[in-house]
Amino acid sequence: MLGVTYRTILYYRDVYTSDVTQDGRNYYVTDAFIEKVKNNKRIAGNKITDPRTKEQLISIIEDLETEVQLLTKYKTDFELRDEETEEGLRVEYFTDEEYALFETRLREWYSLRKEVELKDTHFIEMKASKDEIIEHYKGQFEYQRQLSDRQLQQMDKLLDHLKDRNLREAERSQIEAVEKKVIGRFDDPYGSMER
Repeated sequence: MLGVTYRTILYYRDVYTSDVTQDGRNYYVTDAFIEKVKNNKRIAGNKITDPRTKEQLISIIEDLETEVQLLTKYKTDFELRDEETEEGLRVEYFTDEEYALFETRLREWYSLRKEVELKDTHFIEMKASKDEIIEHYKGQFEYQRQLSDRQLQQMDKLLDHLKDRNLREAERSQIEAVEKKVIGRFDDPYGSMER
């Protein structure tokens, strides 16, 4: 069915254990197991088919090695010309790791610069809102002060009214006492005279 040996089936049985069930001495495989084995067989059957011969590949390698030597020489020549660059311009050489680190740091610098600008604008907004909050609380303080002044004035008026009322009641009581002849006609609110 698969066109593979018994040994291959035993190998894949141990690899794809979830697709194999055992009943006594018999093993049962699923359709997924069969598809996986077919796929692996198809991949293993692919051979490299390069039409070039070994001698051709060796000559290509030699050509590439000479190109590397030429580029290395060009690089050293370019390094010597580094001092001849225009004023204000600078040429630097990096290894791949150094360039990756430089690129990372440059990205971090851009993001940090943006973050600092955002924090500056946020700080300015906070400062403006802080001034608004201070003005709001000043207004609240003034309102509360005026409210407490009005309440104090009302309390003073109430106390004056109660004081006047008590005096009127005391006078009325004294008048009634004089009319009933309980006390004499003199003005002695403290009763210092004998009766």
